[in-house]
Order: sequence, then C-alpha cells, then structure tokens
Amino acid sequence: MSARRDALSRSLSAMTIGVVKAKEQRDRTDDLLGLRETEEQHRISIEGEASQILAWTNVEIALDNVYLAATGQREIPHETPQIWHGAEIESATPVLVTACVMEWKRTTNDEIVGATVAVGTMGEGPFSGYLHLTIQGFAAPSDDAQEMA
Repeated sequence: MSARRDALSRSLSAMTIGVVKAKEQRDRTDDLLGLRETEEQHRISIEGEASQILAWTNVEIALDNVYLAATGQREIPHETPQIWHGAEIESATPVLVTACVMEWKRTTNDEIVGATVAVGTMGEGPFSGYLHLTIQGFAAPSDDAQEMA
C-alpha cells in the first residue's frame, strides 16, 4: 500500500512540475513576443447639437496594440478586449455621452487591430468635449506603435 501511495505521490508531483514548467515556458514565449495584459486610452473630440432623443454616430478607432483572444492563456475567458468610457464636456450644460463597440476590426489572423465605436449623445443645445475610451486585454504593441517608439 505504501509503495502505491509513493508512486501516486511521485506521479502527482511530476504532473505539477510539468504544469509549472509549461506555464513558465508559455510566459517566456509571451515575453519574447511582447504579449501581456495591457490597456490603452483614446481621447476623441466630440461636438454637436444635443437633442432630447439619443443620437448616434460611428467613430473608427485604430488601436495601439494588437489584441488576441488568448482564452487559454489568461484567467479571463473573453475573446475580445474590454472597453469602458467616460466623457469630458466643456459646454455649460451636461450632455449624456455613451459608447459601444459595433465591430472589432480584425486581421486575417483574427488579431484585433481596431474598432467601430458608436457614440451616442443626448442633452439640450450645443456641446463640445471629449469621449475617453479605455481598452484592456491580452495584447502586443502593433508594428506601427513599435516603429514610433
């Protein structure tokens, strides 16, 4: 019985070591490729005439990073980056500003490199300001971003 227990213990230990080594190898590969959890911010100028009916317009965003699904390499199961927004209004009256991704722009390798974002506004009268977008996910800097650095 003790020999069986020892064999089981060695087997479990070897499996654990194998899992740890595989994760370490994956982390080294990710580091070489520049892959990591990252976020980027975009500040988009907005202006117009707000009405009491929510009005929408689309904005095209080119991302600074190339985002990957990588659901097997991270604890978060999302296949697309997370996005959240806020607004900075420079006009005298508040304006509701909301945003949502309508489409992720992808390469032929299914990498996410941009987005079509619908921006909605509602209020009363002329306004100007900024939409702030934060995009977070598993990514590497894009070739364009690396060339600018």
